[in-house]
Amino acid sequence: MKSKSELNLYLFTIILLVSLFLFEYWVYHSTLNPPATGCFFIVLFGLPCAVCGGSHAIRSLLHGQLLTAINFNILTTFILFFQVIITLVLLYDFIFSSDQFIRIYDFILRKLEKKIFRYGLALFLIGCWMVNIFKYHPR
Repeated sequence: MKSKSELNLYLFTIILLVSLFLFEYWVYHSTLNPPATGCFFIVLFGLPCAVCGGSHAIRSLLHGQLLTAINFNILTTFILFFQVIITLVLLYDFIFSSDQFIRIYDFILRKLEKKIFRYGLALFLIGCWMVNIFKYHPR
């Protein structure tokens, strides 16, 4: 039997995944403007955000165009692959009454306790953002 906090983590993750899948469905069936146009972040700050081009990356991935998706936004591409992996792990846990998701979650928390991992993740996020600024900034 899973604890209440574990059940809450499962519930939160499932709600997050369903929300992402619904957003991806919407992106797949909508008309997209060019990247960095109409974005609230760019209107507010004058700079593209870290996921600028993400909708185009989602659409490219759903059409099986991995390299095009990476070209639009590598961070969004990474997030989508992580989303698929987590979904498969949750399905495995549900089918086999396992706790693989909790093990992965605990593993990630242990890694986040190490400064090198946190700094590496921060550098990756900042790097993705800098690439988007150079790629999509209106000149």
